[in-house]
Amino acid sequence: MNFFSFLVEYLANERLKDMLKYNQRNISGTNKELVEQLVKHDSFKIKEVIKILNKSELVNLAKVFKIRSSGKKAELWSNLSKVFTFNKELFYQMVKGQITEEENKEIKSIIDALENLFYKDVGNIVHRLIYYSDYSKEIALKKIKKKHSNVQEKIIREVFDYVYKAYIEVIAIVKRNVEKYSDLGDSYWSYGKGRRSPNDFFSFEIDLSKKYPKIPKQMLLGIIEFNYFWYYLK
Repeated sequence: MNFFSFLVEYLANERLKDMLKYNQRNISGTNKELVEQLVKHDSFKIKEVIKILNKSELVNLAKVFKIRSSGKKAELWSNLSKVFTFNKELFYQMVKGQITEEENKEIKSIIDALENLFYKDVGNIVHRLIYYSDYSKEIALKKIKKKHSNVQEKIIREVFDYVYKAYIEVIAIVKRNVEKYSDLGDSYWSYGKGRRSPNDFFSFEIDLSKKYPKIPKQMLLGIIEFNYFWYYLK
């Protein structure tokens, strides 16, 4: 896929402006206009793109593309650069609205996968906050910000509160339905190597999934299962 079109969809407007400031270029306009500013000058070098993304973003992208996600920032970028194309003319066609439906779907699938990784990271920290009290909410938020420095603090707080609320609702749901979960048997749960999937949701779990559509369904299953074990089988 074309990397420049990906930047238009993925990067926050302010992050693109920071890159343009660094290169002493115009910083006004939409994401498409900013990326166009970034690539249209002959002085622009593809290797400068590495300055846009931090290491955690490169790691997450590597996971999405199922390539090696360890190593130094330069190594991660080198591996990812083999996945993307850097065709300026193709990008300009896309800016003019000539992007193909296939390219749109590809960009969306990557962004969705990155969003899922973000929610899972937030979920892991919320999990420790609720069950193990390793740190306060503010420390938890700082840990998320450190790993996802490209995400605005307002969004981090919103997602944190969203996931935290979902956890609290899961606890209440499991408590109300403990007998139904107990009747399922070991083969239903992952510790018994069960094959439970979102298709096996109870109606009240489906309602919960609809209420929190941003939380990946498999992640929601994991939260439910952990709560059942934590409160009733430990």
